[in-house]
Amino acid sequence: MDLIKNNNDIFYYFEKLPFYIINEIKKYISNKTLIFINREKYINTHYLIRQQIPVIKFESYIRNIIYRDFDFVFRQIIQENYLNWFQIKGYMYKNIIYKNYIYFIKGFCIENNSEKCRIIIHDFLEKLGLCKNQHKKNIIKHIRWNH
Repeated sequence: MDLIKNNNDIFYYFEKLPFYIINEIKKYISNKTLIFINREKYINTHYLIRQQIPVIKFESYIRNIIYRDFDFVFRQIIQENYLNWFQIKGYMYKNIIYKNYIYFIKGFCIENNSEKCRIIIHDFLEKLGLCKNQHKKNIIKHIRWNH
């Protein structure tokens, strides 16, 4: 009973096994499960996660990643999707219309104090050459309904 206190201890003993035994065990585990073993495996097979998430819930998934400030995962998502995000014009969230989805993501990072994700967006836009005078390009329209 004292050998295994919780599930995290299992991984401690798993790492102590010889390499050839670990490789044999991995043959019986699906790629979807092995994604989360280490960073290298995640980078090579993260496309499998997208297949598991329904299209309708993908935006919720992105917001959840930002809310929790998972910078490593967010970096992979932005590299895959930034071209699509620029094409989504007039994105509306909480009665605010953003110029495009990137501006929404940036605002969502600020709103939820996700500093690591905000820095990733800033660096990514800077690398693309889109960061110059960005404060002038940020158009937000507040929509209020009158009865």
